Amino acid sequence: MTGDGIEAIFLDGPATVRVLQPDEPGYRVAIEVEGESTTAAVATTFDMPLQEHLAGQALWRGRLLIPELRQDAGQPVRLAVDSNLIGVSFKFPEPFAKQPAEPENLGLVFEFPGGERLLVSGKLGANRRFALNYLDGPDGYRLTRGAVRFGGEQPVLASGDGLTVYGNLPELDVSAWLALSETFDTEPAEALFTSGELELAELFALGQELGSSTLSARRDGESWQVDIDSEAIAGSLSIPRNLAVRPQIVAEMQRLHLSSGNPGQLQAVDPRQLPGLSLTAEEFAFGARRLGRVAAEIVPDVLGLRLVSFESSSDSLTAGGTASWLVGAGEARTAAVVSMNSNDVAGALEALDFTPMIEGDFAEVVASVNWSGPPTSNWMENVNGDVSVRVDDGSMLDIQPGGAGRVAGLMSFVALPRRLALDFRDVFSRGFAFDEITGNFLVADGQAYTNDLKLTGPGAEIGVVGRTGLRDRDYEQQAVVTAEPGKILPTVGALLSGPGAAAALLIFTQIFKEPLRGIGQASYCITGSWDEPSVERLSLEQIREGSLCAALPPEGAAAFFADAP
Repeated sequence: MTGDGIEAIFLDGPATVRVLQPDEPGYRVAIEVEGESTTAAVATTFDMPLQEHLAGQALWRGRLLIPELRQDAGQPVRLAVDSNLIGVSFKFPEPFAKQPAEPENLGLVFEFPGGERLLVSGKLGANRRFALNYLDGPDGYRLTRGAVRFGGEQPVLASGDGLTVYGNLPELDVSAWLALSETFDTEPAEALFTSGELELAELFALGQELGSSTLSARRDGESWQVDIDSEAIAGSLSIPRNLAVRPQIVAEMQRLHLSSGNPGQLQAVDPRQLPGLSLTAEEFAFGARRLGRVAAEIVPDVLGLRLVSFESSSDSLTAGGTASWLVGAGEARTAAVVSMNSNDVAGALEALDFTPMIEGDFAEVVASVNWSGPPTSNWMENVNGDVSVRVDDGSMLDIQPGGAGRVAGLMSFVALPRRLALDFRDVFSRGFAFDEITGNFLVADGQAYTNDLKLTGPGAEIGVVGRTGLRDRDYEQQAVVTAEPGKILPTVGALLSGPGAAAALLIFTQIFKEPLRGIGQASYCITGSWDEPSVERLSLEQIREGSLCAALPPEGAAAFFADAP
């Protein structure tokens, strides 16, 4: 049987058909077809998933070989199809993204060896190859075994059922594929997948850029066992297959170094849809902050997620606390209660990515804060709550303007040493040592207010009241300094026992209405930005006129200070 120049419509496009005697032994007829079809026609005809991610049309060629009818011919029906796919786009993440103008050679071979089996092998481009085994059944052909290989030769099917994926890729974005999986039913693919191992030049996952990585996964009962090894992250995860019931993912990590990421990435995330997490990490870091060993338990809540326990420890810092990320009345809120202790204050500041502006033998920070929105890196813009600070037996270091970074917001003493070294030469010429720093802060809408920030040293006392802007990174505070601790004021002691911020400012005013005795007392305005603070000494005339530069907390919030220790 032969034929030539046969014209037809196939897959909604024009086709030209030839029928000829093949050269391959065991075959009696070859049918060659050249055609052009749209991706929509192909996807609809063969009921392909993710049809909306395919677009365009392309030329293709096919060759169908029909075997001899003899019992001993031994050849299967064989169909080969190839196309350069010019004109077709793939709207998938890498490694399957493709623009219409890019040539990408597709080669497919279908063999029907009998026994209701269908074997499919092929390649897409030079580095993506696959082998698939189907069985015919009441509902059509069903994939039972498969192998996908990136780079190297054609993969070999395993002896058992299941799908394996392995090889080398230039990049993989796990988050992009997870987002794509939300648009179709992944259960058949998940049920088939058994294992995979990939060597990746670049790995992107959950907002993290991990660089060169090895990623392997295997199905283990009702969970996925995932191993990852990169410069930033190394360890094992056990991920339940049914995440819809919000189980806990178990992560046992050797190292977990997370970048701070984009603050807006979590805005669209609903914590009520996320699973829990049981985490241990021998080395944990977030951005440039190094916390050492970490253990955390995050459990699902009907309103979101709760961090029921958190502990971290390093050579210089220990921390613990609880937190929540909940959605109520359509608004997400984050709350946290945290305590931190250090026996090496400079080392702890450096580990937390702050300039080590203080040296001290002991420090304690306790905070209870909350803010509107998810737990992102810009949380200080609208934070509320309270913070207490204590540092024992240390010294202030002479930091250049701007060098103290975020800690300067709460510890405005950093702005004072240069000024005080001029006004109190006999006291501070030997260094800015202190016995104790204590302070309590009311935080409202990204602003921190204090009426009892106090430094006590062997030769001087400093008290500070007013506001520092955590959101705007600025100061609006007033400081009183005495070189005769415990003798003037009831000095700062009266400030501590005062009923509120207004009373604290009144104490400042009343004290300095008396003539200054030498250099024993002084009052300063601390204003401007954290990077370039301004420290101005008030004159006696300004003080007598009631010049005050400290900002008071918003109305109703001042009651916080009445209970300050």
